[in-house]
Amino acid sequence: MTNIHAPRVIRCSLRLGGIAAALLLCGCSGGGNRAASNTPPASSVPPPAPAVQNPSPLSAPALVGGTVPVQSTPWSFDGGQGSNLRTAYFSIYTTETDPVMVERLPRFLEAALDRYSTAAGMMKLPMPRQKMETFVMANRPQWQALTVRILGSSARPLTYIERGGFTTGGRSFLYNIGQSDTFAIASHEGWHQFTQITFAEQMPIWLEEGMATLMEGHRWSGQGVLFLPWGNPERYNGLCAAASKRTLLSLEDILTQSPQSLMNRPGNSNEPAVAYYAQVWSLVHFLREGEGGRYRPGLEKLLSDAASGVLSGAVREKFGPRAGMLAQRSGALVFETYFTSVSDAQAQYTKFLGMLTSGQAKGAVAAGTSPVSN
Repeated sequence: MTNIHAPRVIRCSLRLGGIAAALLLCGCSGGGNRAASNTPPASSVPPPAPAVQNPSPLSAPALVGGTVPVQSTPWSFDGGQGSNLRTAYFSIYTTETDPVMVERLPRFLEAALDRYSTAAGMMKLPMPRQKMETFVMANRPQWQALTVRILGSSARPLTYIERGGFTTGGRSFLYNIGQSDTFAIASHEGWHQFTQITFAEQMPIWLEEGMATLMEGHRWSGQGVLFLPWGNPERYNGLCAAASKRTLLSLEDILTQSPQSLMNRPGNSNEPAVAYYAQVWSLVHFLREGEGGRYRPGLEKLLSDAASGVLSGAVREKFGPRAGMLAQRSGALVFETYFTSVSDAQAQYTKFLGMLTSGQAKGAVAAGTSPVSN
């Protein structure tokens, strides 16, 4: 049996006001208006992306690669010399000088966007109509200085992040924490960028973060990136640890709690937040593949409705006018609008978790393949 090795770091996200930040130990992301700054804006609108006719099967790894046209011009920040790398959909500002990182960044981000726009193989979502700005600084001091310049007095909580980054107003701010971890954070935060720019309505936290964790698993293969939604040992190990300690959250808690509220409980332990992110990862997998794929159409409809701006209307139609106003805050109402009652789903989700945390599922997850037998 293949072993899943313990992760070097644990990724989770916190929401600080309107900002979504990603950290290793924790990560976050958030909405809000575009922050004013003296950093150069991206001006050109990318061309339309080719339509995806046949997204990859959910259980099949998706290899995305090939040549990505890149325009590079010099860029610097506080004496750190770097470059502005412009692709069809991204404007990347970086002071990183590692040639491998600089060469791979544009290809990775464009490949990740392909996964976002097909909701990891499920459906077609709208592409951004503006370039997505991503800042990747060479080190933490540069990143801290940039954070202060961008956010001013609001920056202080974020500057304490030891390993990670954040997203606000459709822009991500990261720094080099090692190639694999940097790309995993970039892919997670890239989902937040994507939804902030293209979605007309915010999704409930459980789904926003669940989809972001789904994007993290990846592996380089030749000149392409192999995206593996199941290939995420950090989330899987977090799930197994919570199961072994009998600290798994109920479905209702997942749908109604925020990760920071869990971290603020007595004892100041990160374990509840780690379990939360592992469980939203597993919950999205459950909605994609569990119960014979029963809930996948509802998941696709939910994503589509949030993108087009009719999510609140759907909740309002089912639960009344006041419920529509609470749609983005009450994840349970959204869940019951698109799937089934929380009480009915709890037993099904518990069974799904039991299958995932059994010894038989470990080998499939280690290989990045689905352990689900439909």
